[in-house]
Amino acid sequence: MTFEIYPTTAEHIINATDAVLLKRNGCDENFVASFMDVPDETARNALRMAEQIGLVKLCQNLYYPLCPFATYLATGNEKQKAIVIRLLLEQYEPYRLFKERLIVTGFVQAASEQIRVFFGMSAHREVIKNTLTSLGTYSQSLLSEGAGLYRVAEEVRERADYILGMNEIVSQKEQEDIIVRKLLGPNASSWIDPSDTLEQLVIAYLKLSDSKNDPRGPILYAGNAFESFLVKFADHHNVSLQGATGINSKIDKLNAAGKLNTKHKFMGKYLGHVRNACEHGIDPEIGQSWQISQKTSHEYVHLTMTCIEIMVDSLSGVYRV
Repeated sequence: MTFEIYPTTAEHIINATDAVLLKRNGCDENFVASFMDVPDETARNALRMAEQIGLVKLCQNLYYPLCPFATYLATGNEKQKAIVIRLLLEQYEPYRLFKERLIVTGFVQAASEQIRVFFGMSAHREVIKNTLTSLGTYSQSLLSEGAGLYRVAEEVRERADYILGMNEIVSQKEQEDIIVRKLLGPNASSWIDPSDTLEQLVIAYLKLSDSKNDPRGPILYAGNAFESFLVKFADHHNVSLQGATGINSKIDKLNAAGKLNTKHKFMGKYLGHVRNACEHGIDPEIGQSWQISQKTSHEYVHLTMTCIEIMVDSLSGVYRV
């Protein structure tokens, strides 16, 4: 691997990874820039740095999430995000050498210049310094002492803390997976795609913990889960969804083919319209963007699971709402 440092921040890397998780079948830079509401170059740098530390991979100009660590970042818990970043950062060779040189020289400027020379990086030492100190302080691997001075955190105690924290993250993800499977029921949880629909639902459920600050996050992931479910549902009925973009158009295709009853059609339409209100900008009908309430965020995730469960049951001739 060729090592390079790009001008970005820990927060931008996390947000860029979140965008790639939403488009796990291939995400381009334009979507990430729009999702983050930043210039294209800012998004590009965040993606490149996320690739460097092992959160995403680039293939034919599209980015894909590297799981499980990308998924572990999909939480509203800032402490847990910092732990994940630190675990990856401590395995990134330029950062490891940067810390070693910081201990020896005592100055981040000198450490940055030395790793620039050692790895043959094209980035200016100020870019290296700013990015690595952002990542280091965010993850609490580095501690700021003021006046531009930093020191490496106490390794023994800090390492024990973040290993315990990582165990907590893994356990929480496993618990949320079990909860979502129970809410879906055995038929639906075994029928849907575990690496796509189920994973998106688990992330949506995880994000509910931060729905007060980010009510859109759970809806975006749950909406993606429902849309991927519709693709499999259509495949089961041999219905082509060609040209159908989004939940509503897929529902229309299934309805036109006679594969949806009226009640399920309108339940799906609700999910489509709320997701559109969440994703799109100004609505011409009201002249402004829709605000998303925390209640809607919670209800959307649960209703998505209900819709999936009852639509799977309908395949066996059991009709419920």
